[in-house]
Amino acid sequence: MINRLIALANYLDESGFKKEADRVNALIKDNAPLFVYGTLRKGEKNHKMLEGAKSLGELALRSFRRVDGDGPAIIPGDKNDSVDGELYDVDLKILKEIDEYEGEEYIRELVELEDGSKAYAYVYFPIEKIKVGDVHDAADAAKIKWDDNEEFMNRTEKLVGEKHLDDMTKEELHTIIRAIKTESF
Repeated sequence: MINRLIALANYLDESGFKKEADRVNALIKDNAPLFVYGTLRKGEKNHKMLEGAKSLGELALRSFRRVDGDGPAIIPGDKNDSVDGELYDVDLKILKEIDEYEGEEYIRELVELEDGSKAYAYVYFPIEKIKVGDVHDAADAAKIKWDDNEEFMNRTEKLVGEKHLDDMTKEELHTIIRAIKTESF
C-alpha cells in the first residue's frame, strides 16, 4: 500500500499537482511502519515500548550502517551498507513515546528498506559533527529551496533567531535539520 502511495505522490508532483502530492505524502507518513535495529528489537531491553505493535517481520535497511557508542545507532552509509532489523506496524502514540525516548540526536525519518518499501527509522545525527552542508543536504532531500532564499532564511530566523546558516551554532544547525526532517520547518 505504501509503495503505491509513493508512486502516486511522485506522479502528482511530477505532473504539477503539488498540493495533491503533499496530501498523499501526508498519508504515507501517517501509515509507514517502524524499522528497529537496536534496543527496541525483540528480546532487547526496550522492546516493551513496542507493546501492542504488530510485528511485520525482519528486513534490512540499505545505504545505512550501524555504529555503537553509548547505544546502537545508524548513520547514512554507502550503497553497499545495510543494517538488519525488524519492522513493526505502530500507532502514533507509540511513535511519540519513542521520539521522546530517542532524544534530540536521533531523528525519525522515512527510509528505504531492502525490498524497496518505506519505513520510519531513527537515524543518528550527532550535534558535534553537524556542518552547514548537512542542512543543505537535508533541504535538498526535502525539496526545499535554500540558496539565497528569503523564505528559507525567514524560517530559520523564526526557529533559532538567525537567518544565515554560517552564523549558527552546531545546536542551531541541528534544530534546523531536525525541523526539515520532521517536516516542522
